[in-house]
Amino acid sequence: MKAAVFSRVGLARLAWSNSEIFLECHADEAPAEDLLKCRCRMANLLAQKGRYSEATALMEAVPKHIMRVLKYQQYWTFFAGMLKLRRYLHRSDFDAASHILDQLKGQGAPDIEVGFALSLLEADLLIRRGVYDEALDLVESLAKKTHPENTDLYAQAKLLMIKARGLALCGHPLKG
Repeated sequence: MKAAVFSRVGLARLAWSNSEIFLECHADEAPAEDLLKCRCRMANLLAQKGRYSEATALMEAVPKHIMRVLKYQQYWTFFAGMLKLRRYLHRSDFDAASHILDQLKGQGAPDIEVGFALSLLEADLLIRRGVYDEALDLVESLAKKTHPENTDLYAQAKLLMIKARGLALCGHPLKG
């Protein structure tokens, strides 16, 4: 839990350290779901730094006994797809990114946090393609959906930053 909190506040090094400590000290007694989510979070931190091959290797190092449970296998598959989507966005391969995005949206997000991250990647794809009106509409709908029930400052700040970036790129920097 500490690693997730540190990651959300932007303290990636502390998040990484706590994840390593968790895997080293508590992996034997920890539930399989926590082990999987810890590895996925660590892979996400690597992908944010642009170290995609290391992130893929970390995802492939998930113990086999975890992958025997269908729910965990589906979570792993979804998260690996999100890493591929992020990689294609980084490489500016928008057609492949759109294809992966469609597959992930069809599969459905395994939890709310991962679904929100997928929506942010979708907005990023739209902005990179230059479809600013759709990106801004997506950000507005996400903000309306998360605002009444969620007081998560991270989500609200992230949406505001994406909205400001989209408005700046479409020629309205002061409005952003």
